[in-house]
Amino acid sequence: MKKALILIPAVLLLGLLGYYLLGGFNDLELEVVQTDSIHLMGYEYRGTPQDEALPQTFQKAEGLMGEGKTLHTIYHVEPAGKLDTMEVFVGVEYGGDMGEAKELIIESQNAIVATMKSSPFVMPGPNKVKKRIEEFAVLNGLETQGIYIDRIVEAEHVEVWAPLK
Repeated sequence: MKKALILIPAVLLLGLLGYYLLGGFNDLELEVVQTDSIHLMGYEYRGTPQDEALPQTFQKAEGLMGEGKTLHTIYHVEPAGKLDTMEVFVGVEYGGDMGEAKELIIESQNAIVATMKSSPFVMPGPNKVKKRIEEFAVLNGLETQGIYIDRIVEAEHVEVWAPLK
């Protein structure tokens, strides 16, 4: 009984320490930025998250990446589970001739940018981020287009762009 009284708080403390070290307590930074139209080139994927074509789509898009380019994803339909159908666009900023890649242009002069800097293991989920963006928009009298672009700057630095109407 005494061991449990010591062990339980010790495990909880270690868990909180790990969460802190991974950046779990880092707040989501929200700001409005000016932007020209968002011009991307990439590939569409429709299927399940476990299909081999999904990582192949990411690899094709990563092949478009040049100096200073970052990977972007736009989930048109997010899967609720491993066997659900998803639809995602995976691409990079436009950069000249990109072969068979599909062009995607999102017209907008401003966007809300949510910045997350933490381990992917403790980053907030997409629904939480979308909710925070929409709350920020309402508080500032803004309206999003309902499009959310994940911009993967680094493994532990992701920005979610929400173009405004």
